[in-house]
Amino acid sequence: MNAGQKLPAIPTWKLKHSKELLQEAATDPATFNRGYRMLAVSPGELKFPSWSKCVQQGLTAGELMARRMPAYVGVDLAGKKRPGNAIVVIGADAMLRRCLLEVRFGGWRSPETARQLGEVVARHNVSWIQVENNGYQEALIDWVKESKLDFWMKIQSFTTGANKSDPEVGLPALEVEFHNEAWIVPGAEFQGHPPACGCDWCRLDGEMRNYPKGTSFDGGMALWFARDAVSKWAPRRRGSPFKGRNFNRR
Repeated sequence: MNAGQKLPAIPTWKLKHSKELLQEAATDPATFNRGYRMLAVSPGELKFPSWSKCVQQGLTAGELMARRMPAYVGVDLAGKKRPGNAIVVIGADAMLRRCLLEVRFGGWRSPETARQLGEVVARHNVSWIQVENNGYQEALIDWVKESKLDFWMKIQSFTTGANKSDPEVGLPALEVEFHNEAWIVPGAEFQGHPPACGCDWCRLDGEMRNYPKGTSFDGGMALWFARDAVSKWAPRRRGSPFKGRNFNRR
């Protein structure tokens, strides 16, 4: 290159970080802060900040299960673009508090999914099982019948759409319930586990704490389906409430 000749214009970063794309990303503060400023997710971005209010330290799922409450099951089934399934079981106490009884994740095939549900039905006083959309409902009923299990009549479909963001019945309603401590979550099932723990309880806890910034929300969807089943079908009856915020274990 001759002396005094101008150097070619070379960008100081790759084109994916061009000025135009940086300006575009800046219109979405969350994306801009995480991707270009290396700032953590702010608490205001998370949708369920009150989840932790419902976690009761030292309480086990077995203590809740011993009450033999009517139980409602949500099932989030895998699709072609999303492998894996989630099952969440919620009990409804006499005051219709939602008591988290069990959570299961797995990359099950059809017969195994039916077997997992069979184990859940055997462990709980299951009233209804709710699964997303009619196609999945029909498929799940077929799997259960082929497995010679007898709870197929309890399976109902749930169609998602605009209702997902509805403040009264959608995901936003969960935060209202968490804030009002209308849920009981057995903290002994996951508290104290190492940060990298991959157990089913830790995964659900992480999904609820990090939504919508987490890597998955299969368990959260199954929890929402189960919660909707409680709202639709749990019997309205009088009974003895839990004493105060803490679950009465006696």
